[in-house]
Amino acid sequence: MFEITGNDIALLNDTDLRALIGRLCEAELRRQGHSVSHVTWGGSQTAKDGGLDVHVALPPGAKVGGFIPRPETGFQVKKPDMPRREILDEMKPEGIVRPVIVDLVKASGAYIIVSSTGSTAFSALKNRKKAMTDAVEGIEDSSRLALDFYDRNRVATWLRDHPGLIPWVRSLVGKSIPGWQSWGSWSRAPSGVDDSYLFDAEARIKTGDEKEAEGLSAVDGIIRIRDVLRQPGQVVRLIGLSGVGKTRLCEALFDDRVGNGGLDPSLAHYTNVAEDPSPPPIGLASDLIAARRNGILVIDNCPFELHGELAKVAREPNSTISVITVEYDIRDDHPEGTDVFALDTSSLALIEKLVARRYPQVSQIDAGTIARFSGGNARMALALAATVGTNDSISKLSDADLFKRLFQQRHEHDADLLLIAQACSLVYSFEGVKTEGEGAELPILAELIGKPVAEVYAAVAELKRRDLLQERAEWRAVLPHAIANRLAALALQNIPTATITRALITVAPPRLRRSFSRRLGYLDGSKEARFIVQAWLAPQGMLGDIPNLGEDERTMLVNIAPVMPDPTLAAIERALKDADQSTLAQTTHVVRLLRSLAYEPEQFERAVALLIKIALAVRDDYDSGAAGIVPSLFYIALSGTHAPIAMRLKVLECLLKSDEPGPQALGLKSLDAVLKTDHFSSAHSFEFGARSRDYGYYPSAGKDVQDWFGAVLHLISPLALSDASVALGVRTAVAHEFRGLWSNAGQVDALDELMRQIGNNGFWREGWIAARQTRILDGEHMPAEIREQLTTLEEFLRPKDLIDQSEGRCLGFRTQRRPG
Repeated sequence: MFEITGNDIALLNDTDLRALIGRLCEAELRRQGHSVSHVTWGGSQTAKDGGLDVHVALPPGAKVGGFIPRPETGFQVKKPDMPRREILDEMKPEGIVRPVIVDLVKASGAYIIVSSTGSTAFSALKNRKKAMTDAVEGIEDSSRLALDFYDRNRVATWLRDHPGLIPWVRSLVGKSIPGWQSWGSWSRAPSGVDDSYLFDAEARIKTGDEKEAEGLSAVDGIIRIRDVLRQPGQVVRLIGLSGVGKTRLCEALFDDRVGNGGLDPSLAHYTNVAEDPSPPPIGLASDLIAARRNGILVIDNCPFELHGELAKVAREPNSTISVITVEYDIRDDHPEGTDVFALDTSSLALIEKLVARRYPQVSQIDAGTIARFSGGNARMALALAATVGTNDSISKLSDADLFKRLFQQRHEHDADLLLIAQACSLVYSFEGVKTEGEGAELPILAELIGKPVAEVYAAVAELKRRDLLQERAEWRAVLPHAIANRLAALALQNIPTATITRALITVAPPRLRRSFSRRLGYLDGSKEARFIVQAWLAPQGMLGDIPNLGEDERTMLVNIAPVMPDPTLAAIERALKDADQSTLAQTTHVVRLLRSLAYEPEQFERAVALLIKIALAVRDDYDSGAAGIVPSLFYIALSGTHAPIAMRLKVLECLLKSDEPGPQALGLKSLDAVLKTDHFSSAHSFEFGARSRDYGYYPSAGKDVQDWFGAVLHLISPLALSDASVALGVRTAVAHEFRGLWSNAGQVDALDELMRQIGNNGFWREGWIAARQTRILDGEHMPAEIREQLTTLEEFLRPKDLIDQSEGRCLGFRTQRRPG
C-alpha cells in the first residue's frame, strides 16, 4: 500500500507536483511542532511566482531539518528535467539573479529546485548543484545560501516519510489503493462550493460524562476527540443516525480552520468498510505498527465486531496508531478502552445555512421549511433542497408533499418503487445480494408485496442511487431513519396485518423477525404498530409468557417496548405477579428494559418495584444485574429517570425501614447512590426507540442541588440516630460521602448538626476520619468561615484520649500528620 517510486512521481503534472511539495512541507512543519501557516503555496501554475512555487518562512532561529534545511526555504517546482542550462535560466534570467533568491541569501535561507522528470545519479546531482552555485556567484554573502536539487527519487523518499499522503498521490497517477483515501472530501461535498465546516454553539456531541449531560458543541467535541486521537494507542467510536454529519465531522478533525490544534492530515488513512478496502483495516493497522509508522485510521461504516478487533490491534504495546470508527447504528455495547462520542442532529438554523450554501436558489423561507422537515438531518435536507428549482417554492407544501418530493427527487412518480421501499423499510436491515437460496431475504420482501424478486433487487439499487439506502457488505438498510420510519408506517397501512405477520413473523427466519421488531420500535405513532405490539404482549401472545421467552423473543420484547411502554410494563407485572424465586431468576433479561421503563415518573415506582423483586430473588452484585441497576436510578445525574427526589426517597425509605436484610442491603446501596455528589458514570444505554430521551434528571441550579441533598438528609437523619439494625449502615454511608456533601452539596449546617448528634452518642471513628480528610484535602479551597466550622467539627469528633498528637495515634489507628 505504501509503495511509491520515483517513476510514480514522474507521472504527476505540474499542478499536482507543486501541491505535493506544499503538502509535504506542511506535514514536515507539523511533525516538528510548527504551524502550517508558515507555508505558502497555491494559485495557478502559470501565474508569476517570482521564482518560488512553495515558500517556508519560519521565524529566524526556528529548529528545522531534513528536507526543509533552513527556517526560510524556497522551492521552485518543475516537471521537466533541469540540466545546467535550464538551471541558470531559471535562477538568473537574462543574467540577473532573481530578487527572491537574493532575499533568501540575506536571510541565510535555502533554495531548492524540484524536478519530477529528472533522475540524477551522484555525479549528475553534483553538476546540478554546481550550476546552482554558479548562478548566485557574485552575490554578496552567497555562501550563506543553502542550495539543493530534489529529483523524483528524492521526492519519493520524502513522500515515504509521510505515508498518509501516498494514497492521494497514487490516486493522482491512476494507481489508487482500493477503498483507501488520504485526507480530503470523504463526505463527497460538491466541488466548487464553500466546504468550510459549519457549526454553531448548540450541543450536538454527547460524551456520557455526567458533567456534560447537555453535551458539547461540535467544535468542543472535535477538540476533545483530537486530544484523544493525538496519542497512539487510543480508540474512539463515533456513533449517530445516518445523515447527521459523522463523516464530515471526521474530516474536520484534520482541518486547522476548525477550532485549535487540527490533527496532522498526512497521518490520516480513511476507508468506508462498505467499499471493501484492500488491504482490510486490520491489515493496514498491523502494517503501520510493524513498520513503526504513525497513522490515524478513520474507518467509516465500521461494524461493532470489526471495531473490537481494531481496538485490540491499536492498543498493542508500542502501538504507533490511533483509530476512530464511525457507525450509524447505535448499540448498547460500549467497547472496553474506547471513548464513545454520539453525534446528534444539527440545529435547524445550521441546516438552513447548509441549504443556503449548497443551493443558493432556495429561498430563506423554503430553507426554513426544509430544515424543519428534515429534523436536523443534513442528508435529508440536501436531498430535499435538490428538488427545488429556480422560482420554485415548497414553503406551503404539507409534510406528505415534502416527503413525496424527497422520495421522488425530480423523477416521475413510481408506485412500484414506493411500494418496494415500504416493504424494505418494514425491517431495520435486510440481506440485499441473494435472490434465492439459504439466507436470502429479498424473496421474502418480494412475496410480501407480490413482486418478482428481480424487480425488488433493481428497486433497491435505485434507492441507493437516490441516497435513500445504505449498504455494508451484503446488508442493506433504508436510511435516514426519518424516511424509513415514514415508509414503514405507510406499509403497515397499505399491507394487511395478516400478510405482514405471516411473512415477517410466522415463516420468517429469526434474524428477519428481530429486524421487523426493531423497526416497529420506532413507530410509536402508528396505530397499526401499536395493534401488532398489543397482540404480541397479550397473555397468549407471542411475547406474553415473559419468563419463558427464547433469546430471539427476548430481543424482540426489548425492541417493541418503546411502542407501548405502559402495556409492556403491565405485561411484565402480570408475568411476575405471583412468580416464585425460580421464575424470577428466569426473568433477569428484563432488568435493563425495566430501567428504561423507569424513565417516566408515572412508571418509576412500578418499574423499580419489579427490579427490587428480581434483585432480592437473584441476589447478584453485578452492575448490569437488578441489584446494580436499582441504585443507579438514585443518582442525581446520569440516573436515566426523571422521577422527582420525593418519589425516589419514598422507595428508599421502604427499603431502609424493612425488617428483612435483603431490602436493607439494597437500600443502603441506593443510599450511597443518592448521597453521591460527583464522579458519576454509567455503562447503560439511554436510547429508547424513537422516543426523545436524555440522561435523566439533572439539577439546573445550585438550589436544586441543595434541595436534593437536603431532602435526603431529612429522611435519613432519624434513621442514623435510631437503634434500627440499618442505623450503622446509614451512618457509614454519611461518612463515606461526607466530603462531597460538605464541599459540593450546600448542606454544611445540616451535616454539621447530624454529625454532632451522632458524635454525642460516643466516639464515631468513621465520622472523625471523614471530617479530618475533608479538611486536609479541601480545606484550603473553602471560604474561611466554612473551613473554621469544619475544623471545629473535627475537634468535636476527635477522640478525647488521643495522646500523641504528633504521631496521630488513636485507638490503634495511625495516620501521617500533614500540614494544616
